[in-house]
Amino acid sequence: MKFKKLTLNIHLWLGLASGLVVLIVGLTGCFLALQDEIEVYSKPWLFVKHQNTVQLSASALTAKLNAKLKAENDTLKAKVTSVQYPGPGRSASIRYSTGPKKTFRAYINPYTGQIIKNGKQKDDFFGFMEHGHRFLWLPMEIGRPIQGSMILAFLVLMITGIVLWWPKRWTKNARKKSLALDFKVSPKRLNYNLHNVLGFYMTFVMLFIVITGLCMSMKWFHSGVYWLTSGGKQLKEFKAPLSDTAKITAEVPFQITHVDSLWFAHKKQYPAEAGFSFNFPSEKKSAFVEVINPAPETSYRREFRYYDRYTMQDISSKSARSGTYSQASFADKIRKMNVDIHMGVVGGIGTKILAFLASLFSATLPVTGFIIWWGKRKKKNNPKVRRRHVREPIPA
Repeated sequence: MKFKKLTLNIHLWLGLASGLVVLIVGLTGCFLALQDEIEVYSKPWLFVKHQNTVQLSASALTAKLNAKLKAENDTLKAKVTSVQYPGPGRSASIRYSTGPKKTFRAYINPYTGQIIKNGKQKDDFFGFMEHGHRFLWLPMEIGRPIQGSMILAFLVLMITGIVLWWPKRWTKNARKKSLALDFKVSPKRLNYNLHNVLGFYMTFVMLFIVITGLCMSMKWFHSGVYWLTSGGKQLKEFKAPLSDTAKITAEVPFQITHVDSLWFAHKKQYPAEAGFSFNFPSEKKSAFVEVINPAPETSYRREFRYYDRYTMQDISSKSARSGTYSQASFADKIRKMNVDIHMGVVGGIGTKILAFLASLFSATLPVTGFIIWWGKRKKKNNPKVRRRHVREPIPA
């Protein structure tokens, strides 16, 4: 009984402390879980009609963009920082700048070169949701540790919740109360059942979501999970490979034709649905980065390739991200799948819906839990409902 009481106190106070953060993270997670499905309707410029023709090269798309910019202003010219080909039936996108702090993104039909949308980069609805989900709409250095600490508290809440849920005896009546919802009860009892019974079922889904989320929020937690899954190995700190500045032959900008040659060569080696992303070096020491995703509906199969910006020599072997998913160790496969497990995309639309429901329900737990606590508090402080055990006087 002492252990049960201690567990109840831990569950209560951690729940009160983390409730608001869990509510925010849960609600924002609902929208992010189904982001791809919502964007089909909310962002039509991301999609184009698939055509059985060769897509235009990056240099050809950039020429189309520069022609449009020149028509608007003779002095404007795009300084490209990235080119993305998300896959068949999707718009190509070019991120570029026209001056300091003037960053734009253009969405272009890769089959025709038509510019579908072009504008300044800014957070949209899902960017707003993601900022709240990860940083509680606070500066990153403040929001991340608060969010991470409260979600760690939520992990403890799930464990203590299972302990409190566990019946003293597995009788037929106990199983019915612990595993089944009865809607023919008072609102107060129904609220308790929603918190208790649904909390038990959703815990098994939320454990995966919370643990993978903590791996993204807390470096020490991620290292600990990697240590456990690898049998005691240390997680290598990621450091992007650098270009060799000794190979500089002239002060010339990075050529977009490098994208053309890599894209034409590699798209023959991968499935037709593969997506490609090319990120240009931002500094003299930076490397040129190519990201290839054989299956764009997930992210764990992505391959990161790094090239010296001056010689275009492949320097991928110097990166902890080198190699394919199939070549990775068990621990590295788990690490690569972390985001997909967290977002629920590993099993398609079915696991996405499960992640959505789990996030939605996790947001209700602080509310139902607070109602339970407030009801007991009112009952405890109300003298009319206090039970007093007074011994009857013995008749003479």
